[in-house]
Amino acid sequence: MFKHTCKFFTLSLICILSLNKIAFSQIDTNVNAIVFTYVDNMPRFNGNIDTYIQEHIKKKYNAQENDALKKIVLKVIIDETGSVLYPKIISSNASQELNNEAITIVESMPKWKPGRQNKKVVKVYTTITIKL
Repeated sequence: MFKHTCKFFTLSLICILSLNKIAFSQIDTNVNAIVFTYVDNMPRFNGNIDTYIQEHIKKKYNAQENDALKKIVLKVIIDETGSVLYPKIISSNASQELNNEAITIVESMPKWKPGRQNKKVVKVYTTITIKL
């Protein structure tokens, strides 16, 4: 009994200590591949993402919308080449027109520095927040 308890305890301890090396992933049917949600080195935009968005957003929304802060949160995949794929709005208090504009801007972004897990370049989910 004691021998089995020690083995279980040792195995549990090893699992706990190695948690910092585990990446969270899931299969995405859109890309038919594993897409990570957290990796050792998360993808990074080359430059200031807020400046890029402000320079590319078209001010099509009306004055009433300008009175309050608009926040659009998009979920995207950054692939192994740094391309932005499958933008999807997961939260927004803006008009549909502004949401569509946000998707257009994100789709046209230059390549990012891709994410890495165990020194390998991988697909990673990330979120982009646009505040106007």
